[in-house]
Amino acid sequence: MKNIILAIYFIYYRITPILLCVVGIGLLYFGNVNIQKLRAVLNNPIITQGTIIGFDKGTLRRRPLLITRIKFLTVNGEEVQFTSRVANILSYKINQQLSIIYDQSNPNNAYINTFLDKYVSIILFIVTGIAFIGVGVTSLSFTSKNKLIKTII
Repeated sequence: MKNIILAIYFIYYRITPILLCVVGIGLLYFGNVNIQKLRAVLNNPIITQGTIIGFDKGTLRRRPLLITRIKFLTVNGEEVQFTSRVANILSYKINQQLSIIYDQSNPNNAYINTFLDKYVSIILFIVTGIAFIGVGVTSLSFTSKNKLIKTII
């Protein structure tokens, strides 16, 4: 019986915090990827007008989401389509004109020129990653095998 309790302790108090830290590191990695993409746009920006051409359907916790699909013309006259990084919480309408910012060397790396579209995914990934790592490290540092063994005995 003591071995079973120790095994449960090990899984719950040692493996789970490590997994939380690993997930947090993964979230920080994706936040960094988004930072690099945005940095590429901001280092070589072209601002133009885009048109909302429709909405892609998605779900979040079984609730429907509308993800904005936009098209714009590059300075070379090439038509590019992309989807917003944020759901349509600002109630955009089809054929509405929006300011678009994109990387001249990679027009597919484009954003709606708003704070929300450019930065919200970065903020969410980084804040959530730090929270996961914080909970994992805190759990590892405040749990002691000796405490559990003394309570079992």
